[in-house]
Amino acid sequence: MRICLPRRCGLCRFGLDDYEEIVVYRENGVIVKGLQYNLVIYDREVTYITCHGACPYDELATGCHLGCAGFVSSNVCSALIKATSYQYEPLPTQDDRRKRWLRFRWSLILHKAFSLPVELGDQIAQFCLRELAITYATLSLRGSHSSDSCVNISSNKLWLHYTLFEGSKYVASITSQQHDDHGKAVLLSTPGASILYVAEDHLGIKDLLFAAPTDARISQEQPNIWWRTLELKSSLQLQSRTDGIKLRNMTVDGLNSVEQTLWKIPQPPTQTLRWDSLQNLHKSLHPLRMSVMDINSPGIFAYSVCTEFGIIMMHAHTPGERTDFYHAVPPRAVWHYMPVDSDEFITEIWKRQGLGKRELALMVSPDTLSPTSSPSDLPSVAQI
Repeated sequence: MRICLPRRCGLCRFGLDDYEEIVVYRENGVIVKGLQYNLVIYDREVTYITCHGACPYDELATGCHLGCAGFVSSNVCSALIKATSYQYEPLPTQDDRRKRWLRFRWSLILHKAFSLPVELGDQIAQFCLRELAITYATLSLRGSHSSDSCVNISSNKLWLHYTLFEGSKYVASITSQQHDDHGKAVLLSTPGASILYVAEDHLGIKDLLFAAPTDARISQEQPNIWWRTLELKSSLQLQSRTDGIKLRNMTVDGLNSVEQTLWKIPQPPTQTLRWDSLQNLHKSLHPLRMSVMDINSPGIFAYSVCTEFGIIMMHAHTPGERTDFYHAVPPRAVWHYMPVDSDEFITEIWKRQGLGKRELALMVSPDTLSPTSSPSDLPSVAQI
């Protein structure tokens, strides 16, 4: 049996290092201890594999640092993993922002509690980021639990209640009436709305936008924000699920968002797509994310393709462009730069990919073989 095991601790959400002892939590409630992390872990009849991109396996396990697993009680551990799990891998810049926020927050706490200089508190905080992250998430989750709720949108007025988590704003709940939560609520007007755009990131829902088909949509990409599309049609019931801290999912009459696709710019539900892929997208444990790229537009002088275990980004270069996109990929990724002349145009894009199996080649030198050679005399097999 093969199970996907992400290279990120499910409690502190920092990376797992090779050969570091971990605790694995499976979906069926089984807890496996005494394993050392690696890209491939063999444990009796189970093989844990760290996937990149689309995942071909039907189960997703969660690995945790041994120290993190021992830092929280067993009854809190499961709720904490659900509340802080990532639905896809964030950008390296988002990881860096999170580290800076944790260090700054706890340096201020040390300053207020012990009158330590903020700079000294920052140095102390960087050595205990795992524990700080778990402590903050546990406090945010205190007294709450995951649950489903349903709201009727026939009143044409809905209230969004927000919360802060790790320095970012998320939707905590959606109701048909305002709650006394110190003004952290926004009134939404929904008359004539037939489409709901859901803004989210890797941790949860950040905002909602009700719209009619004739309404102007957001045309500019927002950093680290992706959009889902929900058709309201004749439905008056909007279901939502919270992880105990923030909203995680939004559905209409139990139907998931269109195609389960995330867009960098909100797209209408009538968008017709034809998928051509070499990967098992229907088995992917992560939502498909679609962004917009200019092709053959005036001023484009080159294209770049970024790869890491496959293509992860394509970019069209224009004069005077910003270089932020170079920081939006993993540090081990490789960029391939392809200049084009002013009279060159792209008509087709081809992608070549292996079959996903171990392909072996037997390299033999004539000098090493003779009629009396035994199998032990053969050269070793080289994996390509």
